Amino acid sequence: MKNIKHTLLLFLMASTSIFTSCTDNVEPLDPAVVIPEPSSNGKFKVDIDGKTFVATNIQASLSANAIAITGLRSGSNDLLQITLPSPLNQVGTYTWENAIANNAVLGLIYSNASSEAFISVPNDGEFADFPAYVDNAVITISSIDTTNKTISGTFQFTGGRINLDGNLTIKKFTNGSFTEIGYTGEIPEPSGNTFLQN
Repeated sequence: MKNIKHTLLLFLMASTSIFTSCTDNVEPLDPAVVIPEPSSNGKFKVDIDGKTFVATNIQASLSANAIAITGLRSGSNDLLQITLPSPLNQVGTYTWENAIANNAVLGLIYSNASSEAFISVPNDGEFADFPAYVDNAVITISSIDTTNKTISGTFQFTGGRINLDGNLTIKKFTNGSFTEIGYTGEIPEPSGNTFLQN
């Protein structure tokens, strides 16, 4: 399960570098390439232990390898990222159970202002020795609008982190939603994979 943690941390670092390196004056290398603007009405929110997180900066990308959706909250300097592995890019519901059945890994990670990362893992994963941790991760992609390049859905999960004393801290993420989030990238043709739980 160490590979899961390393993979999730790589996603987190990539997202952080993207958000911290962006400026409003970036021009494409090729003037013929049009970079789509993020959806002005896109929203990303979730309740973290009952307190609502509303992202001020949102980014999503779809590729042949993954769907990645990241919400950053300016001022609080915390972020949450959802990464769903290929072959996805389809409307449906994703859980650890069906990810494992297809030899895949879900990426659900929250990093607070202190850079403490809370991750979701399956019940037999990294937190298996802690009975208080129970996996409840469910991500539902409700729509992918290929005309307007937006994605919407809902999510929930329990995130955990083991501190230096070896104790587990848990955060519960409930009522999560991403609505009409503008995405970059192209959606590959469906592969007929049965990863989804409809």
